[in-house]
Amino acid sequence: MTHCRKVPIHLGVSALAAALSLAASALAAGGGAPARGIPDFTGFWAHGVTQIVFQPIPGQPSPVIDVLNVECTPDCPPRVGGTPFIGDYSNPILTPAAADAVRTMGERWRSEGAVNAATELCMPSGVPHVLTIFAPVQFLQEEDMITVLYQRDMQVRRVHLNAGHSENLKPSWYGESVGHYEGDLLVVDTIGLDSRSIVDRFGAPQTEATHVVERYRIIDGGNALLAHVTVEDPDTFTTAWSGTITYNRNRNTRVISEEICAENNKDAATGEDYPIPIDASPDF
Repeated sequence: MTHCRKVPIHLGVSALAAALSLAASALAAGGGAPARGIPDFTGFWAHGVTQIVFQPIPGQPSPVIDVLNVECTPDCPPRVGGTPFIGDYSNPILTPAAADAVRTMGERWRSEGAVNAATELCMPSGVPHVLTIFAPVQFLQEEDMITVLYQRDMQVRRVHLNAGHSENLKPSWYGESVGHYEGDLLVVDTIGLDSRSIVDRFGAPQTEATHVVERYRIIDGGNALLAHVTVEDPDTFTTAWSGTITYNRNRNTRVISEEICAENNKDAATGEDYPIPIDASPDF
């Protein structure tokens, strides 16, 4: 079985995408509509290129941020596509091993111009890294579950509402997410993650001890969605830290387009073939 290199291909509104859209409409209009007093997160959201790294919160331990921003503060140019993700590995939240991992990834960015992270190798993004992905998402809200559709590789995440975590969880890409409402907040608690993904774009390692709490609030008169993220992992961080990502409501999107990995991809900068990981075990 071949796993191919990550390159997005938008195929338009296919039968699968249309079916997802119809299902979403049914959930939003039918019994899945939020009860009175519960915030309605249903719909499409997306964030710009300036929101693909976690933003610090004044007075709280800061997430890893761009070294480029550290070097140019306060007159930093806007981030554009292709800008290297070079993390500040001197951030005191990082354990020595994590700092070394961030430093190593930064050195690769500087020398190679690109880094083949898990998401570029057709692997799921994981939590909280998926919040930084530059692509639309769709929230489907039911009484006992919220389903999040990510355009990136058609990934799906399920948040079980008013439920506790399972015992003896087997680690997985997205772990297990349970949630509840606190006034106008949707609080999502995720554990059971594994070490195949990374926490952020700078290469901070994710381990089975990673614990993520997301707090979502609709702001700006319903035009934006603020995600407040708190991450703790004693194997990677010396303390829990928090950051934010802000989505804008995407009123022009009607369906999550298909986005897939393609085989035989070439690096846009070098023209060389991407390495494709291969599973040699039999399929049957």
